[in-house]
This record gives sequence, structure tokens and C-alpha cells, in this order.
Amino acid sequence: MKHFYARKGFTLVELFLALAIILIVFAIIMPGGIEFYRSYALTSERDNLLSILRKARSLSMGNINEREHGVYVGANDYTLFEGASYAARVSGFDQVYKRAAGLTTTGPNEIVFRQLDAYTTASGTINISNGTGQSLIRVNNEGRIDW
Repeated sequence: MKHFYARKGFTLVELFLALAIILIVFAIIMPGGIEFYRSYALTSERDNLLSILRKARSLSMGNINEREHGVYVGANDYTLFEGASYAARVSGFDQVYKRAAGLTTTGPNEIVFRQLDAYTTASGTINISNGTGQSLIRVNNEGRIDW
């Protein structure tokens, strides 16, 4: 004879076992997920800065407003500006782009592209780092941008 009032549900041991399995899987996957995010953030920041540098170069080569254009790398943002230097810029033209948190940059903090030929006043390598990885952007004196 069957009992229609059989107990249904999970025991406390089964719940703890399921929780333990989930925690173990999470502990295995988490470091890879964090590293993937850090790598993505670094690549994304490099691409953003490359885009801003290329825009400044293009504006200078097109002789827009008959002025030089440049990029200033600040502590928390990038500024695309119009003028011979960041200090002597036409501030009404400024286009400010926020930088991602947790990343540092070293290298030239101001790159200005000359009108028509886009030669630069400051060449060098901009190093974007997140502590474990780095990405390099090189700008030579002829205005070529490599990464």
C-alpha cells in the first residue's frame, strides 16, 4: 500500500551540499572573470584614447578653424582641444572624455598636431596600465599613431 502523505522537499544536508558546490564553482570562475573584465577595461580605454588622438589628427589635417588640434591627458579625463597648446587653447572648443577608474597613464600628457601635415609637437609612448597589464600607444613626430 502506498502512502499518499510522503515527505517532499530537500533536507538540510542537501541544501548545504548544493550551496557548497555553487560556491566552489564560483571560486573557480571568479578569478578568470575578474581578469577578463580588467583586460576588457584596458583595451576599451586604449581604443577610446586612440579614437580621440585620431580625431585631433584628422581635425588638424583638415585645417578645421585654421588651427592646430591636440589631446591633453589629464588625471581623470582626456581633453580634445583647439590651439597650439593646452594652456593657449580655445576653451570653447574643448571636448572632454572621462577616463576609466583604476587605470594609470604615463608618457606625454599633451600631444598637438600641426595644421595640414599633422606633425606633432610631442612624440612618445603613452602607457596605459591597470596594475597587471599595459597597453602602449606610440605617436611619432610625423603624427603617426601606432599601438
